[in-house]
Amino acid sequence: MAMTLRIPDELNEQLRESAKAQGISMQSAVILAIAEYVERREVSMAAHLAQEFVKQNRELIDRLAQ
Repeated sequence: MAMTLRIPDELNEQLRESAKAQGISMQSAVILAIAEYVERREVSMAAHLAQEFVKQNRELIDRLAQ
């Protein structure tokens, strides 16, 4: 699916410079940034779910630890 992305001029210039320094296209830099964002969100969500599980099952976990 195609997408048009509008970003402020200053951010566009920073993106251009960063991509150039990495030797990649601006499109590749944006794709990498989005992939990293999605991965961080997934890890964050998994950590949150694990914390909730521990909170809801603290008694059981403590008994299993003994």
